[in-house]
Amino acid sequence: MNKNGKRFGFVKFSCEIDAYKAVNRLNGFKLYGHSLRVNIARYNVGDRYWKKVDQGKKKASHYN
Repeated sequence: MNKNGKRFGFVKFSCEIDAYKAVNRLNGFKLYGHSLRVNIARYNVGDRYWKKVDQGKKKASHYN
């Protein structure tokens, strides 16, 4: 909980596409009478948030 009493959490996805799908499907979803607000976490440009899952896959598009 933050100082205003709002609850929040973070979910880490192995694939950027799956993260965007989750945002599109869950943003505004009603859970126990409350609407969820779902978005991609903000991060510093220098941080590597999307990492390669295995050597054969291409890096996320904003690092190309």
